[in-house]
Amino acid sequence: MKLRSWQGTVALIGIQNTNHRENLNLLWKLFQEYRELPVGSDIIIAIGRLGRENSFIIENVNSFLSQKNVLFRSGENVNYAVISAGIAAIMELGDSSSFPVLFETLLAGFPEVIAMEASAAFDFIGETLNNFCIM
Repeated sequence: MKLRSWQGTVALIGIQNTNHRENLNLLWKLFQEYRELPVGSDIIIAIGRLGRENSFIIENVNSFLSQKNVLFRSGENVNYAVISAGIAAIMELGDSSSFPVLFETLLAGFPEVIAMEASAAFDFIGETLNNFCIM
């Protein structure tokens, strides 16, 4: 089945609005299939919104961004929109295990906008953890 971008977006909005976390594995499979298409960005952001505290999702999103960092540093072309969406997903997940991959992203030499997004996610996760620990 080929997914059109608008169909994927509509489906994702429905999944997010109903907060169906049991669909995370399906969303991850869809993301693997469509990650380089515009709908891939929507999918990974939805995964981030629904995947908090899901170690499988957190590890896979971190691994995805780490792989993109390696590809970029080796001179391969990467889809900046998907990188940006991966960073947004990590920010949504809010897990401290993402610090190393965000740090990698900061040092990879991406355009300034990507570096700024990674820095914002790094700061946001740190601030969230600090607020949680203080309470």
